Amino acid sequence: MSSEKRINASQANGRKSQGPITPEGKQIVARNAESHGLLAQSIVMEGEDKDRFHAMLARIVSEHLPQTDSELELVQTMAVAK
Repeated sequence: MSSEKRINASQANGRKSQGPITPEGKQIVARNAESHGLLAQSIVMEGEDKDRFHAMLARIVSEHLPQTDSELELVQTMAVAK
């Protein structure tokens, strides 16, 4: 458990925060939601290989052979989680 002194220091430091200042910092913060699966607008992040993801998805689909929409969604969720 944190001491009272440490808690107070952390709160004081938090109040000083002005958020990102530089354009680069603002750009990074703007992508925060993408790094969290529930809020992501895209599955494959910038800098990742889309073709590699689609190949992996195809392998998983061919392995599990989903028969219904919900089965396909489960298989897609497995690929996204991987």
